[in-house]
Amino acid sequence: MGDPAFFKNQEQLLSHGDIPLRRDALAIIEAGIASVIPYQATKELIRLEGADIFVRPLHQGPEYLRCGGGQRGLSHCPGAG
Repeated sequence: MGDPAFFKNQEQLLSHGDIPLRRDALAIIEAGIASVIPYQATKELIRLEGADIFVRPLHQGPEYLRCGGGQRGLSHCPGAG
């Protein structure tokens, strides 16, 4: 299973029945839960370097946009309005 394990009783869940199918089902459920954890999603989309903020826009590839820092902050981020 992936990390973190959301099910404390994985051993019990995988101890009977169609074990490979159960293992796959737990992996799918855990991946779904992990994908909506706000902290991790934020870490993947925003990074700080000194006073600069870099944002990776959704659906626009892996490049980050430099959005400035200091007092102006995100007002200088492309598309921030």
